[in-house]
Amino acid sequence: MSTSSVGPSGTMIDVQGIVSKLMTIEKKPLSATQGRIQTAQSSISAMGQLMSLVDSVYSTSNAIQDRAMLTSKSASSSDTAIAKVSVFDSAQAPAGSFNFETIEFARAQRSVFFGSGANAVNDPALGRGDERIQIDVNDPSSGRKEVILDFSGASLDQIRDSVNSHPDLKGKVSASVVRRSDSNGVAQDYVLVLNGLQTGTAASFVANWTTFPAGSMTQDIPVALADLPANPSAAQLATVGFGSYGSQTAQNAVARVNGVIVGSSTNVFSSAIPGLSIEALKKTTTAGSASVSITVGDSRNALKSRLQAFAAALSDFNRKIADLTKSGTTSTVAGPLASNSAVLSLTSAISSSYSAGFTLNNQPGTNYWSKIGLDYGRDGSVSFDGSKLDQALDGDPSFATNLLAGFSSSLYVTVNSLRGAAGSIQSGISTMQTRLSSLKSDEATLKSKLEARQKLLLAQYASLDSKLVSMGQQRNNVSQALASLR
Repeated sequence: MSTSSVGPSGTMIDVQGIVSKLMTIEKKPLSATQGRIQTAQSSISAMGQLMSLVDSVYSTSNAIQDRAMLTSKSASSSDTAIAKVSVFDSAQAPAGSFNFETIEFARAQRSVFFGSGANAVNDPALGRGDERIQIDVNDPSSGRKEVILDFSGASLDQIRDSVNSHPDLKGKVSASVVRRSDSNGVAQDYVLVLNGLQTGTAASFVANWTTFPAGSMTQDIPVALADLPANPSAAQLATVGFGSYGSQTAQNAVARVNGVIVGSSTNVFSSAIPGLSIEALKKTTTAGSASVSITVGDSRNALKSRLQAFAAALSDFNRKIADLTKSGTTSTVAGPLASNSAVLSLTSAISSSYSAGFTLNNQPGTNYWSKIGLDYGRDGSVSFDGSKLDQALDGDPSFATNLLAGFSSSLYVTVNSLRGAAGSIQSGISTMQTRLSSLKSDEATLKSKLEARQKLLLAQYASLDSKLVSMGQQRNNVSQALASLR
């Protein structure tokens, strides 16, 4: 280096420039460590992606083996405006089609009491004489229960309130006071209406009104069911008693299932077809039929949906792992897990377990996924063809019965061993994280050493520069002294 003159800033050498170049060489081990840190972080991130995809394969493989789903049944109505259907017991519900026709709706009992002639009730708030109402109702715990209400000078409104407040009649019978009208809509007298609060013949009640010296009350007695035709018209029903306010007997709902008469205390039939609940919404009348087709099917539609999801999850896993483990070329960058032998063996394990197929719970021997519509492509993509599942189930009733009874697969077992805190993927991530922690510790140590090294070099070269400046100054002084002697 030249030391012939002092620089403009009073230095002989570029201390910062020299140290900077030296530190570039000194930093090579740190750069290598930081590169390894970046690689480790990329690998951990890639393993996290794999874990998420493995969880997806696990959940979808578990879903297709779900016994509750496999043994479930579905039911549908050809016209939900006429009848709705649902399955409450898949084990009992028989697969097939059934004709359902509502003949009569269930109804509650209604009893009407009225005063005739001079005893007609024109003011429901007016007190009356000595009267008694006896109501016999069904009680689930004790059978028939008798309720007797005695009144003296009570109004029709007060009698109504007494019936409605009696604890033994709660939920069984309610009372109301209704004003009748004639055919022209002209208001007439008041009547006491007792309404059953539950439908069906089992909820019927007996009501008797006893009148003492005061004005009498007469019960409107409904026409017995035996006196009506099998399917009475609306006009026939309107002539009974007081029409819309007339008394009526309690009645069960009646329907036909494939021509067989069935009954229910409500408009929901829960025993007409085992395992099914059918809600009747319309009944057959002279205006038209209320017949529907009830179809009960197995779980194949649910299984198809889950097999499609399983195929998609397995395809996504294979596609991602191929991308993460790809080798680098002159034009492409290698995947972050390209040299990870554990990940490559993981791919092999899943592929092998898929090839092992599945086993029916009730039948020994191996069945292959292709039989139920899954196809494993050479590129790792998995597709599902629902028509192949239909062929397998429809073409072999025994296979269908056993498949829908439950099956298991080694793929599920393999994938389950890879996931979770104790799985091999998390184990690999933990190893990588330990390595990353060690690398970061090395990075911190190297940075500390480099900082100390840089300070040392700066001090050494600053000292050298100072000495060179001093020597230069001495040389100038000598030169000036020699010049003065001439």
